[in-house]
Amino acid sequence: MHRTTSRTHHVGYDRFVVEFSGAVVPGYKAIPKSSATFYTDPLGKPVTLEGRAGIKLVMHSTSMHGTYGGSTDLDPEFPQLAAARAIGDFEGFVTWGLSLERQSSKRIFTLSSPSRLVMDVPN
Repeated sequence: MHRTTSRTHHVGYDRFVVEFSGAVVPGYKAIPKSSATFYTDPLGKPVTLEGRAGIKLVMHSTSMHGTYGGSTDLDPEFPQLAAARAIGDFEGFVTWGLSLERQSSKRIFTLSSPSRLVMDVPN
């Protein structure tokens, strides 16, 4: 399963969407962070994004290389979601760092036709 696009949207909350080419969304973890500093996979180089907090979004059994032609560095300048950057695509794991203006709750769900992973953060 390959990731085909990533996008953001804003209507009362800030939204990050990952679209996949397969029929099913791969497994994922969303890990809250107390800072907007992330580490690249696999090299471990620090990447600091705009914002004060973050969410590390890890998807497994997927990849970006060869199928994804979009930006890997999104700067939506939303009230809460400050930036999103792809920080890893290694051995079947794709990782994005999402920086936030402040710690926040999140809502994560999946959609089909096409298969998508959606994360909303209230602003």
